[in-house]
Amino acid sequence: MTRFLRRVAFALAMGFALWGTRGAWADALVVIEARGGTYHPGQTIADGTVPIPLKDGEQLVLVASSGQIVRLRGPRQTADVAGALNSLMTQKMARTDKAGVVRSQNTMLVPPDPWLMDATHSGRRCQLPDHPLTFWRPESSTAATLTLMPVDRSWVAELPMKVGADRVDVPINVPVPQRAGFIVRIDGKDIALTVLAVPAALQNDMMRVAWMSEMGCDGQALSLLHQSPTASQP
Repeated sequence: MTRFLRRVAFALAMGFALWGTRGAWADALVVIEARGGTYHPGQTIADGTVPIPLKDGEQLVLVASSGQIVRLRGPRQTADVAGALNSLMTQKMARTDKAGVVRSQNTMLVPPDPWLMDATHSGRRCQLPDHPLTFWRPESSTAATLTLMPVDRSWVAELPMKVGADRVDVPINVPVPQRAGFIVRIDGKDIALTVLAVPAALQNDMMRVAWMSEMGCDGQALSLLHQSPTASQP
């Protein structure tokens, strides 16, 4: 395991371990995913120690301020968030050295800035609200043109990239909704991207790292974890 990946594993493990007591869940939780019921993604649950009523078929995925993810499923009269988080901590720490490391070494690129979007591989990308959309290529020794279009091909943007330029900003007049599908073409290769808006309710970088990883933006999540002073303590 590289030094960087050891730091990633350590930061995640410490984030989970520091939240191992019930009193810690008094901080707010943010809903990542909700099926059934009255909760919706991005909603804040003010007190994690208060049981959440869940009916048959209802599901919640939550993120704590430590960056810890918990999944709850009905039917139960109440869902014990604190208990579920404590149980998940052990499972997550046991998996960190396996799935996360294999995934980071073999199947994704980590951009030098967490809000740069890899333009060379299909998948999901995460975007801060009101942050410029910026595409990145790991190899910049030649000039290139990045072509961007929505999946319905209702418009096309041609963005030139000079020799040595590894990134290009999308003009502000290009429409980018909260969840958007795009086709990106560079060096004759087309890739499909889904851009997801990071919820404003996420209060710190550990929460953003967890949400981004849960949404499939693993390379950006690792970049943010590496750069954040609160998330990458040695």
